[in-house]
Amino acid sequence: MQKSEPIIKEKPRKKPKRDLGLTAFLVIVLALLIGIPAYLFLPKKQAYKLDNYTYTAVREEMFRELIYTTSTIKPQQSQDFTSRYPGMIKDIFVESGQDVKAGDILLVIYSLELEKSLRGQQKLLAKAYVELEKAQIDSELEVQKHQWSIRDQEKTLQNAKENLEEKQLMYSLGTVSKRELEEAKALVVSSEEDLYMRQKNLEKIQITTSLAIDTSKREIKTIEEKIIDIEKSISENSLTAPFNGKVLEVLVKPNTEVNANTTLLRLASTDNPYAEGKISPQDADRVKEGMPATIKIAGRSHSAKVSKLSYGVSADKGTPYILATFDFDTDIGFVLPGTEASVEIELEKRDNVICLPRGPYISSGQNMFVYKIEGNKAIRTDVTYGSYDGNLVEIKRGLKPGDYIVTSSYEAFKDKVEIVLNPEGGRLQ
Repeated sequence: MQKSEPIIKEKPRKKPKRDLGLTAFLVIVLALLIGIPAYLFLPKKQAYKLDNYTYTAVREEMFRELIYTTSTIKPQQSQDFTSRYPGMIKDIFVESGQDVKAGDILLVIYSLELEKSLRGQQKLLAKAYVELEKAQIDSELEVQKHQWSIRDQEKTLQNAKENLEEKQLMYSLGTVSKRELEEAKALVVSSEEDLYMRQKNLEKIQITTSLAIDTSKREIKTIEEKIIDIEKSISENSLTAPFNGKVLEVLVKPNTEVNANTTLLRLASTDNPYAEGKISPQDADRVKEGMPATIKIAGRSHSAKVSKLSYGVSADKGTPYILATFDFDTDIGFVLPGTEASVEIELEKRDNVICLPRGPYISSGQNMFVYKIEGNKAIRTDVTYGSYDGNLVEIKRGLKPGDYIVTSSYEAFKDKVEIVLNPEGGRLQ
Protein backbone atom coordinates (compact mmCIF):
# COMPACT_ATOMS: atom_id res chain seq x y z
CA MET A 1 0.00 0.00 0.00
CA GLN A 2 1.49 3.32 -1.07
CA LYS A 3 2.35 6.04 1.40
CA SER A 4 0.32 9.16 0.80
CA GLU A 5 2.14 12.50 0.39
CA PRO A 6 0.79 15.68 1.92
CA ILE A 7 -1.03 17.90 -0.50
CA ILE A 8 0.74 21.04 0.78
CA LYS A 9 4.58 20.72 0.81
CA GLU A 10 6.75 22.51 3.30
CA LYS A 11 8.81 25.53 2.02
CA PRO A 12 12.66 25.21 2.19
CA ARG A 13 14.31 27.07 4.97
CA LYS A 14 16.29 30.20 4.09
CA LYS A 15 19.92 30.68 5.32
CA PRO A 16 20.40 33.56 7.66
CA LYS A 17 21.53 36.81 5.98
CA ARG A 18 24.19 37.26 8.57
CA ASP A 19 26.15 34.31 7.07
CA LEU A 20 26.58 36.16 3.71
CA GLY A 21 27.66 39.36 5.39
CA LEU A 22 30.23 37.53 7.42
CA THR A 23 31.70 35.98 4.29
CA ALA A 24 32.02 39.36 2.56
CA PHE A 25 33.64 40.87 5.62
CA LEU A 26 36.24 38.13 5.75
CA VAL A 27 37.12 38.60 2.07
CA ILE A 28 37.62 42.33 2.52
CA VAL A 29 39.80 41.83 5.60
CA LEU A 30 42.00 39.32 3.77
CA ALA A 31 42.40 41.65 0.79
CA LEU A 32 43.48 44.48 3.04
CA LEU A 33 45.88 42.26 4.95
CA ILE A 34 47.57 41.20 1.69
CA GLY A 35 47.29 44.38 -0.39
CA ILE A 36 48.48 46.96 2.14
CA PRO A 37 51.85 45.27 2.86
CA ALA A 38 52.34 44.60 -0.85
CA TYR A 39 51.74 48.27 -1.63
CA LEU A 40 54.00 49.41 1.19
CA PHE A 41 56.88 47.01 0.78
CA LEU A 42 57.01 45.89 -2.90
CA PRO A 43 59.21 48.14 -5.22
CA LYS A 44 57.27 50.57 -7.42
CA LYS A 45 57.82 50.58 -11.24
CA GLN A 46 59.83 53.71 -12.26
CA ALA A 47 59.90 55.59 -15.61
CA TYR A 48 63.01 55.06 -17.82
CA LYS A 49 65.44 57.94 -17.44
CA LEU A 50 67.89 58.78 -20.26
CA ASP A 51 70.99 60.51 -18.90
CA ASN A 52 73.23 60.76 -21.97
CA TYR A 53 71.84 61.43 -25.42
CA THR A 54 72.04 63.60 -28.51
CA TYR A 55 69.18 65.58 -29.97
CA THR A 56 68.44 67.82 -32.89
CA ALA A 57 65.74 70.03 -34.35
CA VAL A 58 63.52 69.22 -37.31
CA ARG A 59 64.25 71.75 -40.06
CA GLU A 60 63.57 72.57 -43.69
CA GLU A 61 66.23 72.17 -46.37
CA MET A 62 66.61 72.10 -50.14
CA PHE A 63 66.43 68.45 -51.14
CA ARG A 64 67.81 66.67 -54.19
CA GLU A 65 66.12 63.61 -55.66
CA LEU A 66 69.05 61.23 -56.17
CA ILE A 67 69.83 57.87 -57.69
CA TYR A 68 72.86 56.08 -56.31
CA THR A 69 75.16 53.73 -58.20
CA THR A 70 78.81 52.77 -58.46
CA SER A 71 81.16 53.46 -61.33
CA THR A 72 84.63 52.65 -62.62
CA ILE A 73 87.16 55.30 -63.62
CA LYS A 74 88.50 54.91 -67.15
CA PRO A 75 91.17 56.80 -69.12
CA GLN A 76 90.47 58.59 -72.39
CA GLN A 77 93.17 56.46 -74.04
CA SER A 78 94.79 53.20 -73.04
CA GLN A 79 96.87 50.55 -74.75
CA ASP A 80 98.25 47.13 -73.90
CA PHE A 81 101.47 46.54 -75.84
CA THR A 82 102.01 42.97 -77.03
CA SER A 83 104.79 41.22 -78.92
CA ARG A 84 103.87 40.32 -82.50
CA TYR A 85 106.61 37.69 -82.76
CA PRO A 86 108.71 35.60 -80.39
CA GLY A 87 111.80 37.46 -79.29
CA MET A 88 114.12 38.68 -76.57
CA ILE A 89 113.55 41.80 -74.46
CA LYS A 90 116.64 43.81 -75.25
CA ASP A 91 116.12 47.13 -73.43
CA ILE A 92 113.44 48.62 -71.16
CA PHE A 93 113.50 52.40 -70.81
CA VAL A 94 110.52 52.92 -68.45
CA GLU A 95 109.14 51.62 -65.19
CA SER A 96 105.70 51.30 -63.63
CA GLY A 97 104.23 54.67 -62.64
CA GLN A 98 106.48 56.68 -64.95
CA ASP A 99 105.04 59.54 -67.04
CA VAL A 100 105.91 59.43 -70.74
CA LYS A 101 105.37 61.65 -73.78
CA ALA A 102 104.17 60.66 -77.22
CA GLY A 103 107.12 59.27 -79.20
CA ASP A 104 109.17 58.16 -76.19
CA ILE A 105 110.78 54.71 -76.65
CA LEU A 106 109.40 52.31 -74.07
CA LEU A 107 111.28 49.09 -74.78
CA VAL A 108 113.08 47.19 -77.55
CA ILE A 109 112.60 43.56 -78.58
CA TYR A 110 115.14 41.59 -80.59
CA SER A 111 113.45 38.95 -82.75
CA LEU A 112 115.75 36.23 -84.12
CA GLU A 113 112.88 34.95 -86.24
CA LEU A 114 112.42 38.32 -87.92
CA GLU A 115 116.14 38.70 -88.52
CA LYS A 116 116.31 35.27 -90.15
CA SER A 117 113.29 36.04 -92.26
CA LEU A 118 114.81 39.37 -93.34
CA ARG A 119 118.09 37.75 -94.40
CA GLY A 120 116.21 35.06 -96.30
CA GLN A 121 114.16 37.60 -98.24
CA GLN A 122 117.25 39.66 -98.99
CA LYS A 123 118.87 36.57 -100.55
CA LEU A 124 115.74 35.89 -102.59
CA LEU A 125 115.75 39.52 -103.73
CA ALA A 126 119.35 39.29 -104.92
CA LYS A 127 118.55 36.08 -106.79
CA ALA A 128 115.46 37.66 -108.34
CA TYR A 129 117.53 40.58 -109.64
CA VAL A 130 119.95 38.10 -111.23
CA GLU A 131 117.02 36.30 -112.86
CA LEU A 132 115.65 39.59 -114.12
CA GLU A 133 118.99 40.58 -115.61
CA LYS A 134 119.30 37.16 -117.27
CA ALA A 135 115.77 37.43 -118.70
CA GLN A 136 116.54 40.89 -120.06
CA ILE A 137 119.79 39.68 -121.67
CA ASP A 138 118.11 36.59 -123.10
CA SER A 139 115.31 38.74 -124.46
CA GLU A 140 117.76 41.14 -126.06
CA LEU A 141 119.77 38.32 -127.67
CA GLU A 142 116.73 36.47 -128.95
CA VAL A 143 115.15 39.59 -130.36
CA GLN A 144 118.43 40.61 -131.96
CA LYS A 145 118.87 37.15 -133.50
CA HIS A 146 115.40 37.20 -135.02
CA GLN A 147 115.84 40.75 -136.21
CA TRP A 148 119.03 39.70 -138.01
CA SER A 149 117.18 36.76 -139.48
CA ILE A 150 114.43 39.07 -140.71
CA ARG A 151 116.97 41.41 -142.28
CA ASP A 152 118.61 38.49 -144.05
CA GLN A 153 115.25 37.33 -145.32
CA GLU A 154 114.37 40.84 -146.45
CA LYS A 155 117.57 40.80 -148.54
CA THR A 156 116.64 37.39 -149.91
CA LEU A 157 113.20 38.68 -150.81
CA GLN A 158 114.69 41.74 -152.46
CA ASN A 159 117.03 39.58 -154.52
CA ALA A 160 114.12 37.33 -155.50
CA LYS A 161 112.10 40.32 -156.67
CA GLU A 162 115.04 41.69 -158.69
CA ASN A 163 115.55 38.25 -160.21
CA LEU A 164 111.87 38.11 -161.15
CA GLU A 165 112.10 41.46 -162.90
CA GLU A 166 115.07 40.20 -164.93
CA LYS A 167 113.27 36.97 -165.77
CA GLN A 168 110.18 38.89 -166.90
CA LEU A 169 112.34 41.11 -169.15
CA MET A 170 114.23 38.17 -170.54
CA TYR A 171 110.99 36.24 -171.04
CA SER A 172 109.62 39.12 -173.06
CA LEU A 173 112.77 38.97 -175.17
CA GLY A 174 112.45 35.24 -175.50
CA THR A 175 115.72 34.38 -173.84
CA VAL A 176 114.21 32.36 -170.92
CA SER A 177 111.50 29.80 -170.80
CA LYS A 178 108.13 30.19 -169.10
CA ARG A 179 109.16 27.55 -166.53
CA GLU A 180 112.10 29.69 -165.45
CA LEU A 181 109.76 32.66 -165.15
CA GLU A 182 107.37 30.68 -162.98
CA GLU A 183 110.25 29.51 -160.78
CA ALA A 184 111.30 33.13 -160.26
CA LYS A 185 107.73 34.04 -159.26
CA ALA A 186 107.56 31.06 -156.85
CA LEU A 187 110.83 32.15 -155.26
CA VAL A 188 109.38 35.60 -154.51
CA VAL A 189 106.25 34.09 -152.96
CA SER A 190 108.21 31.65 -150.75
CA SER A 191 110.58 34.44 -149.71
CA GLU A 192 107.60 36.62 -148.67
CA GLU A 193 106.10 33.76 -146.69
CA ASP A 194 109.41 33.05 -144.99
CA LEU A 195 109.74 36.76 -144.08
CA TYR A 196 106.21 36.80 -142.67
CA MET A 197 106.93 33.75 -140.49
CA ARG A 198 110.17 35.26 -139.23
CA GLN A 199 108.35 38.49 -138.33
CA LYS A 200 105.70 36.52 -136.41
CA ASN A 201 108.41 34.59 -134.60
CA LEU A 202 109.96 37.90 -133.60
CA GLU A 203 106.63 39.08 -132.19
CA LYS A 204 106.29 35.78 -130.30
CA ILE A 205 109.80 36.06 -128.89
CA GLN A 206 109.16 39.68 -127.84
CA ILE A 207 105.95 38.69 -126.03
CA THR A 208 107.55 35.65 -124.39
CA THR A 209 110.64 37.45 -123.20
CA SER A 210 108.52 40.43 -122.06
CA LEU A 211 106.39 38.09 -119.93
CA ALA A 212 109.52 36.58 -118.43
CA ILE A 213 110.84 40.03 -117.60
CA ASP A 214 107.49 41.11 -116.12
CA THR A 215 107.35 37.95 -114.02
CA SER A 216 110.82 38.65 -112.65
CA LYS A 217 109.82 42.24 -111.87
CA ARG A 218 106.64 41.13 -110.08
CA GLU A 219 108.63 38.64 -108.04
CA ILE A 220 111.10 41.38 -107.10
CA LYS A 221 108.23 43.67 -106.08
CA THR A 222 106.69 40.93 -103.93
CA ILE A 223 110.00 40.24 -102.19
CA GLU A 224 110.63 43.96 -101.64
CA GLU A 225 107.17 44.34 -100.07
CA LYS A 226 107.90 41.42 -97.76
CA ILE A 227 111.19 43.03 -96.78
CA ILE A 228 109.40 46.32 -96.06
CA ASP A 229 106.88 44.49 -93.85
CA ILE A 230 109.62 42.66 -91.98
CA GLU A 231 111.63 45.84 -91.48
CA LYS A 232 108.47 47.56 -90.25
CA SER A 233 107.88 44.73 -87.80
CA ILE A 234 111.45 45.01 -86.61
CA SER A 235 111.05 48.76 -86.16
CA GLU A 236 107.74 48.21 -84.35
CA ASN A 237 109.56 46.01 -81.88
CA SER A 238 111.02 49.28 -80.65
CA LEU A 239 107.81 50.22 -78.86
CA THR A 240 107.07 53.94 -78.61
CA ALA A 241 104.35 55.77 -76.70
CA PRO A 242 101.51 56.82 -79.05
CA PHE A 243 100.23 59.47 -76.61
CA ASN A 244 101.15 61.30 -73.42
CA GLY A 245 100.42 59.07 -70.45
CA LYS A 246 101.56 57.02 -67.49
CA VAL A 247 103.00 53.52 -67.54
CA LEU A 248 100.59 51.47 -65.46
CA GLU A 249 102.60 48.26 -65.40
CA VAL A 250 105.72 46.74 -66.94
CA LEU A 251 105.19 42.99 -67.23
CA VAL A 252 108.60 41.86 -68.57
CA LYS A 253 112.25 42.14 -67.63
CA PRO A 254 115.37 42.73 -69.75
CA ASN A 255 117.08 39.74 -71.37
CA THR A 256 114.01 37.53 -71.07
CA GLU A 257 112.39 35.64 -73.93
CA VAL A 258 108.76 36.28 -74.83
CA ASN A 259 106.32 34.48 -77.07
CA ALA A 260 104.11 36.02 -79.72
CA ASN A 261 101.11 37.97 -78.32
CA THR A 262 102.71 38.34 -74.87
CA THR A 263 101.55 41.46 -73.03
CA LEU A 264 104.62 43.60 -72.34
CA LEU A 265 103.32 46.76 -70.66
CA ARG A 266 100.20 48.85 -70.15
CA LEU A 267 99.90 52.57 -70.82
CA ALA A 268 97.05 54.99 -70.03
CA SER A 269 96.50 58.68 -70.67
CA THR A 270 96.60 60.95 -67.64
CA ASP A 271 94.21 63.77 -68.56
CA ASN A 272 90.42 63.96 -68.64
CA PRO A 273 89.42 60.55 -67.31
CA TYR A 274 85.74 59.59 -67.26
CA ALA A 275 83.53 57.18 -65.33
CA GLU A 276 81.20 54.38 -66.36
CA GLY A 277 78.47 52.85 -64.20
CA LYS A 278 75.42 50.64 -64.52
CA ILE A 279 71.90 51.89 -63.78
CA SER A 280 69.20 49.40 -62.81
CA PRO A 281 66.24 48.89 -65.18
CA GLN A 282 63.77 50.37 -62.66
CA ASP A 283 65.67 53.67 -62.76
CA ALA A 284 66.31 53.63 -66.51
CA ASP A 285 63.39 55.87 -67.46
CA ARG A 286 64.31 58.46 -64.84
CA VAL A 287 67.89 59.10 -65.94
CA LYS A 288 68.52 61.38 -68.92
CA GLU A 289 71.65 62.58 -70.68
CA GLY A 290 72.84 65.93 -69.36
CA MET A 291 71.70 65.34 -65.76
CA PRO A 292 74.16 66.58 -63.11
CA ALA A 293 75.98 64.04 -60.97
CA THR A 294 78.43 63.94 -58.09
CA ILE A 295 81.22 61.35 -58.18
CA LYS A 296 83.10 60.56 -54.98
CA ILE A 297 86.63 59.19 -55.31
CA ALA A 298 88.67 58.45 -52.19
CA GLY A 299 86.57 60.83 -50.09
CA ARG A 300 86.68 63.72 -52.60
CA SER A 301 83.59 64.85 -54.50
CA HIS A 302 83.73 65.90 -58.16
CA SER A 303 80.92 67.41 -60.22
CA ALA A 304 80.05 65.65 -63.46
CA LYS A 305 77.28 65.12 -66.00
CA VAL A 306 75.64 62.11 -67.62
CA SER A 307 77.15 62.35 -71.12
CA LYS A 308 75.94 59.10 -72.68
CA LEU A 309 73.45 56.30 -72.03
CA SER A 310 73.61 52.92 -73.76
CA TYR A 311 71.77 49.66 -73.28
CA GLY A 312 73.41 46.33 -72.44
CA VAL A 313 72.76 42.85 -71.09
CA SER A 314 74.95 41.20 -68.44
CA ALA A 315 76.79 38.20 -69.84
CA ASP A 316 76.36 36.01 -66.76
CA LYS A 317 72.67 36.46 -65.90
CA GLY A 318 71.26 38.05 -69.03
CA THR A 319 69.90 40.96 -66.98
CA PRO A 320 69.35 44.21 -68.92
CA TYR A 321 70.95 47.40 -67.67
CA ILE A 322 71.77 50.96 -68.68
CA LEU A 323 75.45 51.84 -69.01
CA ALA A 324 75.97 55.50 -68.14
CA THR A 325 79.06 57.48 -69.08
CA PHE A 326 79.94 60.41 -66.83
CA ASP A 327 82.17 63.31 -67.94
CA PHE A 328 83.74 65.43 -65.20
CA ASP A 329 83.07 69.17 -65.36
CA THR A 330 86.80 69.84 -64.89
CA ASP A 331 89.90 67.73 -65.46
CA ILE A 332 90.49 65.83 -62.19
CA GLY A 333 93.94 64.64 -63.25
CA PHE A 334 95.23 61.09 -63.26
CA VAL A 335 93.20 58.45 -61.45
CA LEU A 336 94.25 54.82 -61.59
CA PRO A 337 92.05 53.09 -64.19
CA GLY A 338 89.63 50.66 -62.60
CA THR A 339 89.23 52.72 -59.43
CA GLU A 340 85.71 52.37 -58.06
CA ALA A 341 83.73 55.51 -57.28
CA SER A 342 80.27 56.17 -55.88
CA VAL A 343 77.87 58.23 -58.00
CA GLU A 344 74.88 60.40 -57.10
CA ILE A 345 72.70 61.31 -60.08
CA GLU A 346 70.52 64.34 -59.40
CA LEU A 347 67.02 63.87 -60.83
CA GLU A 348 65.44 67.06 -59.38
CA LYS A 349 65.60 69.65 -56.58
CA ARG A 350 62.89 70.42 -53.98
CA ASP A 351 62.82 73.39 -51.61
CA ASN A 352 61.53 73.53 -48.01
CA VAL A 353 61.66 69.77 -47.38
CA ILE A 354 61.10 68.80 -43.73
CA CYS A 355 64.08 66.69 -42.72
CA LEU A 356 66.47 65.43 -40.06
CA PRO A 357 70.14 64.48 -40.10
CA ARG A 358 70.82 60.76 -40.26
CA GLY A 359 71.60 58.97 -37.02
CA PRO A 360 71.31 55.72 -35.05
CA TYR A 361 67.70 56.59 -34.20
CA ILE A 362 66.56 55.55 -37.69
CA SER A 363 67.54 51.88 -37.50
CA SER A 364 66.94 51.50 -33.76
CA GLY A 365 63.54 53.09 -34.28
CA GLN A 366 62.82 50.40 -36.87
CA ASN A 367 62.31 53.16 -39.48
CA MET A 368 58.89 53.75 -37.90
CA PHE A 369 59.11 56.07 -34.88
CA VAL A 370 61.19 58.68 -33.07
CA TYR A 371 61.21 60.07 -29.55
CA LYS A 372 59.98 63.65 -29.72
CA ILE A 373 61.12 65.88 -26.86
CA GLU A 374 58.40 67.59 -24.83
CA GLY A 375 59.79 69.36 -21.78
CA ASN A 376 61.83 66.89 -19.70
CA LYS A 377 60.20 63.92 -21.41
CA ALA A 378 60.42 62.23 -24.80
CA ILE A 379 57.29 60.71 -26.34
CA ARG A 380 57.44 57.92 -28.91
CA THR A 381 55.98 59.36 -32.11
CA ASP A 382 55.25 57.52 -35.34
CA VAL A 383 56.90 58.99 -38.43
CA THR A 384 57.12 58.26 -42.15
CA TYR A 385 60.50 58.70 -43.83
CA GLY A 386 60.95 59.75 -47.44
CA SER A 387 64.05 60.05 -49.61
CA TYR A 388 67.64 60.64 -48.57
CA ASP A 389 69.98 63.43 -49.64
CA GLY A 390 73.49 62.97 -48.33
CA ASN A 391 73.29 63.10 -44.52
CA LEU A 392 69.65 64.18 -44.50
CA VAL A 393 66.46 62.10 -44.45
CA GLU A 394 63.06 63.46 -45.46
CA ILE A 395 60.21 63.43 -42.91
CA LYS A 396 56.93 62.97 -44.78
CA ARG A 397 54.64 62.61 -41.73
CA GLY A 398 54.72 62.88 -37.94
CA LEU A 399 56.92 65.93 -37.28
CA LYS A 400 57.04 69.62 -38.09
CA PRO A 401 59.86 72.16 -38.29
CA GLY A 402 61.02 73.21 -34.82
CA ASP A 403 60.29 69.87 -33.14
CA TYR A 404 63.19 68.33 -31.24
CA ILE A 405 63.91 64.61 -31.22
CA VAL A 406 66.40 62.28 -29.57
CA THR A 407 68.92 61.18 -32.23
CA SER A 408 71.02 58.67 -30.25
CA SER A 409 70.19 54.95 -30.26
CA TYR A 410 66.78 53.76 -28.97
CA GLU A 411 67.85 50.16 -28.35
CA ALA A 412 67.71 50.41 -24.54
CA PHE A 413 64.20 51.84 -24.36
CA LYS A 414 62.48 51.34 -27.72
CA ASP A 415 59.60 49.47 -26.00
CA LYS A 416 58.77 52.55 -23.87
CA VAL A 417 56.00 54.91 -24.86
CA GLU A 418 57.53 57.70 -22.77
CA ILE A 419 60.92 58.30 -21.21
CA VAL A 420 62.34 60.90 -18.83
CA LEU A 421 65.28 63.03 -19.97
CA ASN A 422 68.12 64.38 -17.92
CA PRO A 423 68.26 68.02 -19.12
CA GLU A 424 71.97 68.17 -18.39
CA GLY A 425 72.77 64.98 -20.31
CA GLY A 426 71.65 66.15 -23.74
CA ARG A 427 74.02 67.28 -26.49
CA LEU A 428 72.80 69.15 -29.57
CA GLN A 429 73.75 67.39 -32.80
